Amino acid sequence: MNRPVEEKENRSMERETLYKALEEEFGATLLDELIPGMLHNFANPLNGIMGRTRLLQQRLEDSVEQLQRTHPDVYGEMKGHLDKVASDTNLIIRETDRFYEIFRNVTRKFFALSSKSDERVNIAHLIEEEVRFADCYLDFKHHVNRTLSLEPELPAVAGILAHYSIGFSALIRYAMKMMRDCPEKEIRIHLDREDAAVRLTVFFTADVSRDRLENILKCLDARPEGRRVSGDDGLLVLCLALFGEHGARCRVASEAGQARVEIRMPVHPGKGEAAHRKNLQWDPNAR
Repeated sequence: MNRPVEEKENRSMERETLYKALEEEFGATLLDELIPGMLHNFANPLNGIMGRTRLLQQRLEDSVEQLQRTHPDVYGEMKGHLDKVASDTNLIIRETDRFYEIFRNVTRKFFALSSKSDERVNIAHLIEEEVRFADCYLDFKHHVNRTLSLEPELPAVAGILAHYSIGFSALIRYAMKMMRDCPEKEIRIHLDREDAAVRLTVFFTADVSRDRLENILKCLDARPEGRRVSGDDGLLVLCLALFGEHGARCRVASEAGQARVEIRMPVHPGKGEAAHRKNLQWDPNAR
């Protein structure tokens, strides 16, 4: 290789190394600094838009009412135009409200990810928020049929909100990865009470072989440094291991093209690592 070409390739590698280093530093600020700041900066103009659109609607209604009362002939001539203006105003308000709901879902997601102290977690509310946030994944939004069934008045579970939030997000992403080649994609999420636990059951379209289930079990039972699974299953191992750290008992099963992940979260805190190891049970043949 001649020297100019070699020097050019070395410079290219150096540029890529520098870029990667700065990219990693930028990414490190994303969750804790940049996104909260962005959401804060979005909030003020959004609140202004929402307030002004409602004020505009009220002023329009008042003006139309006054015109109808004082100049009925003019009102009659302009009624079609005024109706269109009112319709457009109502549409702007509906779309603003819809944007606010999306903004609120994103805000709550990052609030959850920042909540890293032990607390009582309303798991039903969290799952509702997480499923709405999952619409940010366009494949989930447009191609996955979902059913959400939550038993009312469930007790809170104890733990760290950020852990539950990121764990459930990982479970949703695992289901999406497993369904990516399925012509029909469906996910069903159930939350109910079972004795002293809140039970989360997630069904999704997938055919997980017994060998894969056994490999997941083997890795989950290993010490933390041994929990290394290649491919998509590693995401499930990490997810369930994190739930297990909060005293959850987890099971997985697969039958007739449908996978099931069940997580029983104790209403009261777990009793430490020894109790966790004793209570964490995997049953590949569970039905």
